[in-house]
Amino acid sequence: MRSKILLFSLIAAASLLTACTRQPASPTVGLAGRVLRVEIADTPILQTQGLSNHAPLTDEEGMLFIFGQKSRRTFWMKEMLFPLDIIWIDGNTIVKIDKKLPPEGPSPSKLYDSGVPVDFVLEVNGGWSDSAGLKEGDKLKISL
Repeated sequence: MRSKILLFSLIAAASLLTACTRQPASPTVGLAGRVLRVEIADTPILQTQGLSNHAPLTDEEGMLFIFGQKSRRTFWMKEMLFPLDIIWIDGNTIVKIDKKLPPEGPSPSKLYDSGVPVDFVLEVNGGWSDSAGLKEGDKLKISL
């Protein structure tokens, strides 16, 4: 009987330790019937860096910029290694999509503007929004 109690206690302890060390689920954005795993840019340093010098994304990945308040936003393609679509988001609604933006070097000449106040921006591979059939007014779900 003692051996069964000891075995049960060891199994319970191992299960508890495993549960405590699991990584939280990756943040995701659901849109157009798809779910993207996203890296989060929620500080000025991470937002300035963005995907500059980042390895190319898969079609199941993106970067989500989270801003504390709505404001008109401007982005660049500084030191990008691949084209991007920039999806400008107000709450849970897409308000604008800039498509297939070309990479630029260390001194970018083009800036891309949200045009209206937004609180989120999603960057995905160039052409992804067309292949997913995204359009202004579409809704999305952000799970952090």
